[in-house]
Amino acid sequence: MSGVTHSRTSQIIDLPIEEVWKFVTVPANWIKLGLGTWKVHGSGGEDDLEAVNRTMQPGEHFLEYMHMKDRFDFVGDWVVTVCEAPHKWGFKSAHWHGHALPVDIEATYTLEKLGENQTRWSRHRVNTPRPGKESKIDFLAGKNDLEEEYQQVTKQYLEKGIPKQPPHNPTPPHEAGWIETLPVDA
Repeated sequence: MSGVTHSRTSQIIDLPIEEVWKFVTVPANWIKLGLGTWKVHGSGGEDDLEAVNRTMQPGEHFLEYMHMKDRFDFVGDWVVTVCEAPHKWGFKSAHWHGHALPVDIEATYTLEKLGENQTRWSRHRVNTPRPGKESKIDFLAGKNDLEEEYQQVTKQYLEKGIPKQPPHNPTPPHEAGWIETLPVDA
Protein backbone atom coordinates (compact mmCIF):
# COMPACT_ATOMS: atom_id res chain seq x y z
CA MET A 1 0.00 0.00 0.00
CA SER A 2 1.65 3.18 -1.15
CA GLY A 3 -0.44 6.03 0.22
CA VAL A 4 -3.68 7.14 1.79
CA THR A 5 -6.68 5.57 0.07
CA HIS A 6 -10.34 6.48 0.22
CA SER A 7 -13.43 4.36 -0.18
CA ARG A 8 -16.77 6.08 -0.76
CA THR A 9 -20.04 4.22 -1.08
CA SER A 10 -23.67 5.29 -0.83
CA GLN A 11 -27.15 3.75 -0.75
CA ILE A 12 -30.62 5.23 -0.82
CA ILE A 13 -32.74 3.46 1.79
CA ASP A 14 -36.52 3.77 1.72
CA LEU A 15 -36.92 4.53 5.43
CA PRO A 16 -36.97 7.67 7.58
CA ILE A 17 -33.54 9.01 8.54
CA GLU A 18 -34.13 8.24 12.24
CA GLU A 19 -34.67 4.52 11.53
CA VAL A 20 -31.54 4.26 9.40
CA TRP A 21 -29.55 6.15 12.07
CA LYS A 22 -30.76 3.82 14.86
CA PHE A 23 -29.51 0.82 12.91
CA VAL A 24 -26.20 1.84 11.34
CA THR A 25 -24.81 3.60 14.45
CA VAL A 26 -25.40 0.64 16.80
CA PRO A 27 -22.50 -1.85 16.41
CA ALA A 28 -24.52 -4.83 17.74
CA ASN A 29 -26.83 -4.46 14.73
CA TRP A 30 -23.99 -5.20 12.30
CA ILE A 31 -24.03 -8.87 13.37
CA LYS A 32 -27.63 -9.17 12.12
CA LEU A 33 -26.46 -8.56 8.55
CA GLY A 34 -24.69 -11.92 8.18
CA LEU A 35 -21.51 -10.31 6.87
CA GLY A 36 -17.98 -10.54 8.31
CA THR A 37 -18.79 -9.07 11.75
CA TRP A 38 -19.72 -11.92 14.07
CA LYS A 39 -19.28 -10.37 17.53
CA VAL A 40 -19.03 -6.92 19.12
CA HIS A 41 -18.62 -5.70 22.68
CA GLY A 42 -17.51 -2.68 24.65
CA SER A 43 -14.03 -2.11 26.04
CA GLY A 44 -14.97 -3.72 29.38
CA GLY A 45 -14.69 -7.28 28.02
CA GLU A 46 -16.76 -9.83 26.16
CA ASP A 47 -19.76 -9.36 28.48
CA ASP A 48 -19.77 -5.55 28.06
CA LEU A 49 -22.76 -5.27 25.73
CA GLU A 50 -24.55 -2.13 26.96
CA ALA A 51 -22.58 0.37 24.88
CA VAL A 52 -22.74 -1.61 21.63
CA ASN A 53 -26.54 -1.85 21.83
CA ARG A 54 -27.04 1.90 21.46
CA THR A 55 -25.56 4.73 19.41
CA MET A 56 -22.10 5.18 20.87
CA GLN A 57 -20.66 8.60 21.69
CA PRO A 58 -17.25 10.18 20.93
CA GLY A 59 -14.45 8.63 22.97
CA GLU A 60 -16.24 5.31 23.53
CA HIS A 61 -14.47 2.13 22.36
CA PHE A 62 -15.92 -1.05 20.90
CA LEU A 63 -14.33 -4.26 19.67
CA GLU A 64 -15.50 -5.77 16.39
CA TYR A 65 -14.68 -9.41 15.60
CA MET A 66 -14.41 -9.91 11.83
CA HIS A 67 -14.03 -13.15 9.92
CA MET A 68 -14.38 -14.00 6.26
CA LYS A 69 -13.05 -17.35 5.14
CA ASP A 70 -9.89 -17.07 3.06
CA ARG A 71 -9.78 -13.26 3.50
CA PHE A 72 -9.44 -12.15 7.12
CA ASP A 73 -9.86 -13.13 10.78
CA PHE A 74 -9.06 -10.46 13.38
CA VAL A 75 -10.50 -8.04 15.94
CA GLY A 76 -10.58 -4.27 15.53
CA ASP A 77 -10.60 -1.98 18.56
CA TRP A 78 -12.44 1.14 17.43
CA VAL A 79 -13.05 4.53 19.06
CA VAL A 80 -16.02 6.69 18.14
CA THR A 81 -14.89 10.07 16.77
CA VAL A 82 -18.11 11.92 15.99
CA CYS A 83 -21.82 11.64 16.77
CA GLU A 84 -24.14 14.30 15.35
CA ALA A 85 -27.59 12.67 15.32
CA PRO A 86 -29.10 11.88 12.90
CA HIS A 87 -26.60 13.02 10.28
CA LYS A 88 -23.00 12.04 11.04
CA TRP A 89 -21.31 9.23 12.96
CA GLY A 90 -17.72 8.09 12.75
CA PHE A 91 -15.07 5.87 14.28
CA LYS A 92 -11.38 5.07 13.82
CA SER A 93 -9.07 2.19 14.57
CA ALA A 94 -7.16 2.22 17.85
CA HIS A 95 -5.65 -1.30 17.89
CA TRP A 96 -5.70 -4.55 15.92
CA HIS A 97 -5.91 -7.92 17.70
CA GLY A 98 -4.55 -10.85 15.71
CA HIS A 99 -3.35 -10.07 12.22
CA ALA A 100 -2.52 -6.37 12.34
CA LEU A 101 -3.61 -4.34 9.37
CA PRO A 102 -0.98 -2.17 7.67
CA VAL A 103 -3.24 0.88 7.96
CA ASP A 104 -5.18 2.96 10.39
CA ILE A 105 -8.81 3.18 9.31
CA GLU A 106 -11.27 5.99 9.87
CA ALA A 107 -14.89 5.59 8.78
CA THR A 108 -17.57 8.26 8.65
CA TYR A 109 -21.27 7.63 8.06
CA THR A 110 -23.30 10.53 6.70
CA LEU A 111 -27.09 10.41 6.51
CA GLU A 112 -29.16 12.79 4.42
CA LYS A 113 -32.94 13.01 4.55
CA LEU A 114 -34.26 12.87 0.98
CA GLY A 115 -37.93 12.61 1.91
CA GLU A 116 -40.15 11.49 4.79
CA ASN A 117 -39.34 7.85 4.02
CA GLN A 118 -36.07 8.07 2.13
CA THR A 119 -32.49 8.47 3.36
CA ARG A 120 -29.15 8.59 1.61
CA TRP A 121 -26.59 6.72 3.74
CA SER A 122 -23.00 7.37 2.68
CA ARG A 123 -19.80 5.79 4.00
CA HIS A 124 -16.36 7.29 3.63
CA ARG A 125 -13.41 5.18 4.73
CA VAL A 126 -9.88 6.57 4.87
CA ASN A 127 -7.00 4.08 5.04
CA THR A 128 -3.76 5.66 6.24
CA PRO A 129 -0.63 3.48 5.90
CA ARG A 130 1.23 2.66 9.10
CA PRO A 131 4.99 3.05 8.58
CA GLY A 132 6.80 -0.29 8.53
CA LYS A 133 3.60 -2.37 8.64
CA GLU A 134 2.64 -4.91 6.01
CA SER A 135 -0.12 -7.48 5.84
CA LYS A 136 -1.45 -10.05 3.42
CA ILE A 137 -5.03 -9.54 4.62
CA ASP A 138 -7.31 -8.80 1.68
CA PHE A 139 -9.66 -6.67 3.82
CA LEU A 140 -8.62 -3.52 2.00
CA ALA A 141 -9.02 -4.83 -1.54
CA GLY A 142 -9.02 -2.00 -4.04
CA LYS A 143 -12.17 -3.28 -5.72
CA ASN A 144 -14.28 -2.06 -2.78
CA ASP A 145 -16.42 -5.20 -2.78
CA LEU A 146 -16.83 -5.36 1.00
CA GLU A 147 -17.92 -1.73 1.29
CA GLU A 148 -20.47 -2.07 -1.49
CA GLU A 149 -21.76 -5.40 -0.17
CA TYR A 150 -22.12 -3.94 3.34
CA GLN A 151 -24.28 -1.09 2.07
CA GLN A 152 -26.39 -3.29 -0.22
CA VAL A 153 -27.04 -5.86 2.51
CA THR A 154 -27.84 -3.13 5.04
CA LYS A 155 -30.41 -1.64 2.64
CA GLN A 156 -31.91 -5.09 2.02
CA TYR A 157 -32.03 -5.84 5.75
CA LEU A 158 -33.60 -2.51 6.71
CA GLU A 159 -36.19 -2.49 3.92
CA LYS A 160 -37.04 -6.21 3.80
CA GLY A 161 -35.60 -7.82 6.95
CA ILE A 162 -33.37 -10.14 4.89
CA PRO A 163 -29.70 -10.60 5.91
CA LYS A 164 -26.96 -11.91 3.63
CA GLN A 165 -27.75 -15.42 2.45
CA PRO A 166 -25.90 -17.55 3.17
CA PRO A 167 -24.22 -15.66 6.03
CA HIS A 168 -20.43 -15.49 6.09
CA ASN A 169 -20.42 -16.89 9.64
CA PRO A 170 -23.44 -19.15 10.25
CA THR A 171 -21.88 -20.03 13.62
CA PRO A 172 -19.21 -18.16 15.60
CA PRO A 173 -15.81 -19.11 14.15
CA HIS A 174 -14.13 -18.97 17.60
CA GLU A 175 -14.90 -19.76 21.24
CA ALA A 176 -15.30 -17.16 23.99
CA GLY A 177 -11.91 -15.95 25.18
CA TRP A 178 -10.32 -16.18 21.73
CA ILE A 179 -9.33 -12.51 21.87
CA GLU A 180 -7.09 -13.25 24.88
CA THR A 181 -4.92 -15.47 22.65
CA LEU A 182 -4.28 -12.76 20.07
CA PRO A 183 -1.35 -10.35 19.91
CA VAL A 184 -2.26 -6.65 20.01
CA ASP A 185 -0.71 -4.21 17.58
CA ALA A 186 -0.96 -0.68 18.92
